[in-house]
Formats: sequence, C-alpha cells, structure tokens
Amino acid sequence: PKAWECLGISMQLFLEFCLIFSDNVGIFLIFLFLDFFNFFIFESYV
Repeated sequence: PKAWECLGISMQLFLEFCLIFSDNVGIFLIFLFLDFFNFFIFESYV
C-alpha cells in the first residue's frame, strides 16, 4: 500500500511537471518514468 501511495503522489507531481514542460523532452521523461515504475512495481510483487 505504501508503494502505491508513493506511486500515486509521484505520478501526480510528475504529470503536473510535464503539463508545465510539455514538449518532446517531457514525453521522453514520461516514458522513462513509466519504465522505471513498471520495473519498481514488478519487483515489489515478486
């Protein structure tokens, strides 16, 4: 549960950040961020 709370807060802040800096770099960072959290969530399940 803690991990999901942190994930939700981080996603909210990150999406707000990307809305402010919405450009190609922002899109690249979003994919990087999602890849990191996919790995994080997968590891927490195993």
